[in-house]
Amino acid sequence: MHECILCDEADAGERCKWGYDQTAAQRCTSDLSFTNVGCYTCYSTSDTSALFHRGCVGENRQAQCQPGTVQVCLGAACNQRNEQLQICAKCEEGCENDRWTVEECRGIVPYEQRGCYIMLDSRKRIVARGCAADLNQDTWNLCSNVKDSSCITCLGNECNHAAIGLTRMSLLWTLVTALLLTFIVQNVSR
Repeated sequence: MHECILCDEADAGERCKWGYDQTAAQRCTSDLSFTNVGCYTCYSTSDTSALFHRGCVGENRQAQCQPGTVQVCLGAACNQRNEQLQICAKCEEGCENDRWTVEECRGIVPYEQRGCYIMLDSRKRIVARGCAADLNQDTWNLCSNVKDSSCITCLGNECNHAAIGLTRMSLLWTLVTALLLTFIVQNVSR
């Protein structure tokens, strides 16, 4: 028996496209021959969009994959890599002078640690920018604390390149703001 990451974007949402730790692998349960051992990733199409899948080679769901999108690999949890890329501004020195580069975050970027960050000193000057997935656990805890303004995180690609105006806004507040603006626009147009 072998192990693969199993997920379906239709069920797991965007989480399925982000990287997984090997410990998230599950045993493949299908009765398959030795030639069907392996893991896969692919896209299938629904009525409205393309959906991403991860699974065990030979399982029924693999038959729904669009042929040109199937990637097969061998080894435990070999289908753990990111499908969704995270791109962040990075610098560790000279950040206040806009000396930074934009790079893809390397390695496995899990859903829980996606995003970019900006570290600020006591005078609110930028001292570091980078990928949230690169932070050690203590710094990640600091950046995850919404009450601590010395580290600000954001979720979009290149979201940490702006020097001014980067604020921590949860999805809930984004939705509330959008609903409020929609309500105002509708009432003004009447």
